[in-house]
Amino acid sequence: MQIVKTDHLGTYGVCAACGSPVSHYTANAALIARRPAAAGEDYWAACDNELCPNHDGEGFLQSVPDWEVPVGSQQ
Repeated sequence: MQIVKTDHLGTYGVCAACGSPVSHYTANAALIARRPAAAGEDYWAACDNELCPNHDGEGFLQSVPDWEVPVGSQQ
């Protein structure tokens, strides 16, 4: 489930913890309203699975979070 549609950039990888898609967002006002920890970040990655511990997400600039892996590389 996307956090906010207005700042959604797309789905690029999968979550290493649960295998669900990981969505990327710009850390703009709408996203920061839902994820205050995104304040001061450029981009935000979050697992689309609401039950996953990575659903709250994590900020990033050039390198995606360690828990995001390319599609097809999960075990």
